[in-house]
Amino acid sequence: MHEEDALQELAQGFASMAIGDKFFKSLAAYLAKALGVDYVFIGELTHEKKQVRSVAFYAIDRIVDNIEYPLVGSLCEEVVKPNFCAYPSHVQELFPQNKALKHFGVDSYVGTPLFDSYGNVLGLIYLMHSRPLETLSKIESLLGIVAKRAELELEREQHERWLAQANQELEQRVARRTRALSKSEEALAQKMEQLQRMNDDLENFIYTASHDLKAPITNIEGLIKVLTSST
Repeated sequence: MHEEDALQELAQGFASMAIGDKFFKSLAAYLAKALGVDYVFIGELTHEKKQVRSVAFYAIDRIVDNIEYPLVGSLCEEVVKPNFCAYPSHVQELFPQNKALKHFGVDSYVGTPLFDSYGNVLGLIYLMHSRPLETLSKIESLLGIVAKRAELELEREQHERWLAQANQELEQRVARRTRALSKSEEALAQKMEQLQRMNDDLENFIYTASHDLKAPITNIEGLIKVLTSST
């Protein structure tokens, strides 16, 4: 079996494994070991594509905590143009202003963009190594294979987050509406209670007024009877 066929079979077998956070961490570790590189970064673009946030970061021999940094001024900016980006050696000399390269002590850098189903760049995968990279064709072939699976998983996660946020916003709107209706019902109940009290007061007034009016009439009728009987 040719090396390219072996790589494709290996990558396709791996690509069917796991989902979510576990998938990205496994992918980063797999790429590091398969290609013999020091660093593997898998990230997504955030904050209107102005920031890069890792979903998995393999450094030297283990998965480390995720990081986030500005896209502008980083080598990631070259990757998301979008292009397969390769600097097989002397990358620090090519980008002397990039402090991250010096911090990690790397000599080579290779990256590929990740696209959503509409062709928009949503993230990237890049590799860094302390020595020159000589097998660029192998690296590009393998990244091209695993990138397809990473794209699907990254888009799925982003869609799930969007749905969760939409559901949360809907629940908040329903809760606000429920509170508003509750307040309206409470206000209506208070109005009904007030009207009932006014109605009771009116009935009491009518009863009292009617009683007070009947008393003089009764007295007049009695007086008329007395006068009539005396004539």
